[in-house]
Amino acid sequence: MQYQIIKREDFIVHRWSGGTTSEIFLFPPSSCWEKKDFQIRISSADCRVDGAPYSDFIGFTRHILPLKGSMHMFHEGHHEVLLNPFDIDIFDGSWNTHHIGKTVDFNLLCSENWTGRLKPLLQNESIKIEKSGIIGFYAVEDAEIRSGDFSVEVPAGDFIVFNDINEATVFSIKVALHGPCVIAAAAFPKGSSHMRLSSMPVDEFCALTASDAPAPGGGSVSALCGSLAAALAEMVGNLTLGRRGCDDAQESIREALAELEEIRTILLKAIDEDSESFIGFMTALKMPKNTEEEKALRKTAMSQALKTASLVPLKVAGQSVRIFKFSRLMLERGNKNAATDAMVSALAARTAAIGALLNVRINLRSIHDPEFVRTTLEEVLRLETLTNEQEKEITEIGYQLLNQ
Repeated sequence: MQYQIIKREDFIVHRWSGGTTSEIFLFPPSSCWEKKDFQIRISSADCRVDGAPYSDFIGFTRHILPLKGSMHMFHEGHHEVLLNPFDIDIFDGSWNTHHIGKTVDFNLLCSENWTGRLKPLLQNESIKIEKSGIIGFYAVEDAEIRSGDFSVEVPAGDFIVFNDINEATVFSIKVALHGPCVIAAAAFPKGSSHMRLSSMPVDEFCALTASDAPAPGGGSVSALCGSLAAALAEMVGNLTLGRRGCDDAQESIREALAELEEIRTILLKAIDEDSESFIGFMTALKMPKNTEEEKALRKTAMSQALKTASLVPLKVAGQSVRIFKFSRLMLERGNKNAATDAMVSALAARTAAIGALLNVRINLRSIHDPEFVRTTLEEVLRLETLTNEQEKEITEIGYQLLNQ
C-alpha cells in the first residue's frame, strides 16, 4: 500500500489576519492555494484574533473542527454554531464567516467537483473507504494506522496520506491515549463510487443534511425514515421470537422478518440512489445549449433525469407502504412490551411514504411527457390514500392497546 508521510516541520505556513495557517496537503500537487486551482486542501490554523474574516473560497465546501479550544462560528445570513474540540461544521467557502475563540483548528476544503468528510477516530475505531478516493490521517497523538496486514506508525503532529485507494479499504488506528487521537480526512470525486450516504455515521449524515449541500435532501431522508421503519418492525419481531405466549405468531413473524429485511435493504440503497439521481439532473442542467442540437440534447437529458428522480422516490413510497402490514402484525401479535415501537414503525413509514411522494409531485411539474405524468400521478394518489388509511388504523389500534 503506497503512502506518504508529511512531517509537521514540512508544512507550509501562511499568515492571515487571524493568525497562521499550516498547509498540510494540497491536491493535485502542482496546484497553488492562492490561485485556487486545487481540488483538495488540508490545513490547520492557529487562530489568535477574534472575529477575523475567513478567506473567500468560492466554489469550495469547507469542513472544520477545533483541535484545541472552542470556536463560536458565525456564517452571515446562514447559521451560527458553537464547536467544542472535535465537533464538525460544514459550510460554503464563499460565505462571510468569522469565529470567536482562540483555537487551533483542522480544515478540509473540497472543490465543487469533489466531496469529502472529516472524522475524529478513537482507539481501535475504523473507517471504511470506497473506491477512487484519497484519505489522510492527522495524528493528534502518536498513532499506528492499520489496514489488514499493513501498519505504519505516525508521530504526533504528522500527516499520512494514501492517494491510490482503488478498492474498498478499512483503516483502523491504535493509540496510547483515550479520546480522539487521529483525524481522518477523506475526499472523493463526485459521481464516483465514493463514501455512500447510507454508510455515513448518523452525526455526519445529519451535519451534511443541515448544511447547504444539495444532497442529502428530502428524498434521501425519506428513504432513511423508511429503512428505520422496517428496522423497528424487525426489532419487535425479534423480541417476539421464542417468547412465551406468542407461540401462535412464530411462523408469521419469521416470514415477516424475511420480507422486512428485503424492504430495509432496498430502502437503504435508495438513500444513495436519490442522491445519485440529483447529480444526474445537475449534470444534465449544466450541458451546453449554444446550438439547437445542443439544446435538444440537453432537453432530452433533463427529461430523462427528472423521470429517474421521480421513479426513485416512487419506489421508496411503494416499499414504505409495504411496511404497514408488518407494523400492524407486530402491534397485534408481537411482544406487547414493544407495542409503541411498532407504532413508531408505522409513523416512520408514513413519513417516508408521504415525503417521497412529495418529491415525485414536484418533479412531475417539470416533466413534459403527459402519459408518464398521468400514470405516475395515479400511482402517487393511490399510495397517498393507502398511507393515510393504514397509518390511521394502526395508530388507533395502538392507542386502544395502550388504554386497556
